[in-house]
Amino acid sequence: MAIRDNAFSWSMSRSTRLAECPRAYYLQYYLAHGGWDPSAPPEVKEADLLKRLKTRWMWAGIAVHDTIAEVIQAIQKGGWIPAEEAEKRLTERMRADYRASNNRRYLADRKAAALVEHEYKEGVADTTWQALYQQSMQNLRNFYAMDVVGKLRGLSPQQWLSVETMDTFDFDGTPVHVVLDLAYRTADDEVVILDWKTGKTKSSDYQIQLFCYGYYARSRWAAAKEPIHLEIAYLYHREVERVGFADAQSVEGEEYIRSSILEMKRRLVDPAVNVAREEDFEPLPEARRCGGCNFRRICERKGILKNLPPAPPYGRSSWSSARPAAAPSSPRG
Repeated sequence: MAIRDNAFSWSMSRSTRLAECPRAYYLQYYLAHGGWDPSAPPEVKEADLLKRLKTRWMWAGIAVHDTIAEVIQAIQKGGWIPAEEAEKRLTERMRADYRASNNRRYLADRKAAALVEHEYKEGVADTTWQALYQQSMQNLRNFYAMDVVGKLRGLSPQQWLSVETMDTFDFDGTPVHVVLDLAYRTADDEVVILDWKTGKTKSSDYQIQLFCYGYYARSRWAAAKEPIHLEIAYLYHREVERVGFADAQSVEGEEYIRSSILEMKRRLVDPAVNVAREEDFEPLPEARRCGGCNFRRICERKGILKNLPPAPPYGRSSWSSARPAAAPSSPRG
């Protein structure tokens, strides 16, 4: 089935999705397009529903990001949200999301939280949800303990550049969407871009994402020779890693975007009008990745996953089981 009237654009999340699995990319950005329309075919509505699902790890990361964004936006306006209030907001956010998803409210409300674990009726133990919540709370507490908070409270209104704001810029005729967690200008007129990470893993893959952000910042805020600093804040580790950024990294970010756009368009029936066919986006079945994919129902029905070995369990050790003092035991309430 070909989907028309779907404007082509690029983002880091689209690029990552294509690299992980071209079939999932097709289902998310082409088959699911238009699924909000009541007159859409059943297969399009199904793909649209599955597209909106998040794994519990993604959901927890988003909840922490959103809470931190509220704190930073308050600082930007000259205010402040105490840690206790932020913890309360995170708890309420996660509890409300969990209940909405568990009750499958997302079937009628597109804005409601929708978790893979609830749609697929996965038997996730209460202790696993509790550990996830506790780690999210610890990430938030670690944010408050980091030096960057003091730096932000000392910024003048003119130094703020971006806080969780989507922007779009033109790249050789292609709209490119970026959402920076945080960008500001120092007293020395240097641009700092900071990206929050809530997991345990430290990966060099994050650098190319920041190079793309740096390329954007160079064209948006900084003159050719003005320094741009890229920083990854690992909340779990309470560490900030600075990534080098100079002309070579700007070129690397530019070339990454260009090559990714070319690969996306190479698969299209007609790049001029962004028409795609499912057969041009092969699946990449792999036990662990497919076991957590929001689109696996479609692939199971088509027999794509029938020869896969059982997926190894996601390690519970990736979330701390130590309960922080005074933390409610679970997002379930």
